[in-house]
Formats: sequence, structure tokens, C-alpha cells
Amino acid sequence: YGLAMARILTDDESGALNALASAVDAGFLELYHLQNNAILEPLLDHPRLIDLIEMMEASLEEQRAQLSAVNLEPYTPQQQRQPIAMSREQLEFYTGYYTDGNVVVHCYLDEKGQFTCRPGQFRPYTLLPSGEGEFFSPIATGLTLTVYTNEAGEITHGIMAETGGERRFKVAEPPPAAVDLDRKTLERYIGVYEAQLVEAQDTRANSDVWTASIVVDDEGKVWVDWDNQSAKEIVPYSENEFYIPGFIQRIRFEVPAGADKADSFVMEQDGTELIFLHREP
Repeated sequence: YGLAMARILTDDESGALNALASAVDAGFLELYHLQNNAILEPLLDHPRLIDLIEMMEASLEEQRAQLSAVNLEPYTPQQQRQPIAMSREQLEFYTGYYTDGNVVVHCYLDEKGQFTCRPGQFRPYTLLPSGEGEFFSPIATGLTLTVYTNEAGEITHGIMAETGGERRFKVAEPPPAAVDLDRKTLERYIGVYEAQLVEAQDTRANSDVWTASIVVDDEGKVWVDWDNQSAKEIVPYSENEFYIPGFIQRIRFEVPAGADKADSFVMEQDGTELIFLHREP
């Protein structure tokens, strides 16, 4: 999917359609993103894309039919917690940024003074206090956040529990201040990049290739597509360093001396680094 956007930006219509066909064959079914992507709009009336959309709709309809045939146990809601009064000063103590090593959750007080959390790039939700360091959702039954402190009274981590599981979050630094870059600078980073993944498992090594496509839209925003995932905006905080709002990853582009295009970028995530090399078209 990301490769298709890179192809259409270089006026390679045939290459973009071939990339979309490969994505659909691999299981890409993000129909909404495909039909509402301004970059791919010139292809929407193309017969090949119309056929691909019909294939995606057929696959989605088959999935819906399979889901409708599944017999689920009746849902039994958990007992709802009771909210308690908590001062603004007390609530502000729990505001800040938390991460599970990938997604960043921003907790803050909204315009009404309510404790609000926004995970990643999803919609924010309000949490009500039920005890010291304990919060629950008044809408999503079973969604709770428990914040833990050490003997010095400093926040150490949080546990977010939902029906069916829980996630541990540690305190994270706020995102860096964004800077404005001219389009000429941003266009140095356009292209398709690949990283070789190697995961040791017992005495064997499983290898895979992770593809990322970097594009710049008409408004001068920079986007990255990781394989068949939805596009995410990346925001510059220096001439060659970017962050993904709502996520912990940082991206640093490398431009060789005397060159006008980046030949690689390094993705840093929670202390680990992965190198993506520019792939020639």
C-alpha cells in the first residue's frame, strides 16, 4: 500500500496499481483508507482499481458472514465503580505521558477539568477517579487505569486493564517541539526504504523484510507507511529527525555528504535501533 503511494507520486500509475494488487493479494482490506486517500484519488476511476475494490468488498462480506455465524456467550458487564471527588491539583499529579514501549498515552485535563487520556492517535476518553491513583471509564465497562508510585511519591508506572487483558505503561518523556521545514528539505526523504529483520528462535533465524514508504502531501506533511498498515504522519523536530505523534518511535534520516537524497533512516524505539536502507525504484 505504501509502495503504491510512492509510485503514484512519481507518476508511475501502472506501478501503483501493481503494488495495490500485491497488497490486496497479501490481505490488505483497508477499504476506507484506500477510497479516502487523496494521494491515490487519481486512480479511483481506473478499471483495475475498481476490480480490486470489488475483490476487497467481497472478502469483507465473507468475513462479516463468518463473524455472524459465530456463537458468542452473553456479555455480563463488570460491576461499575463509584467515582469520588478529587481536586484539580490531585488530578494534575497523574497527568503526563506514558508508554508501553510502542504506543504513547497522553493523560491531561480537558477544558472541563476532566481527567482525559488519549492512546496513540485514537480518540481521547474520560476517566473518573475511584480512589487514590485509580481511574475507570464511565462508558467502557471494565476499562481501568491504576497508577503506582514509589516511597518518594514519584509515579513509577501504570496498569491499564480492559476486558480480556491488561497493559503496563511506564512514564515517558513528552514529544519534542516540532519545527517547520521547507518542502525542498522534506523531499530529500521521499522514497521506499527496507530493513532486514532477523529474529533468533532456538537455533534458527527467521528473516523478513520490513518496508517503509515516505511521502510528502500537498500541504507539506510527511507520512510513513509501514508495509500494509495505515499511513501515519511524522513530524520534524530537527532538520533530519522526526517523531510519530502518539507513538514512541523516532526517525533519523541520513543524507550522505554532497547528496541531495537520503540513503537511509534509523528508527529508534525504546533504546533499540533499526536501519532502513533506501531502495532504488
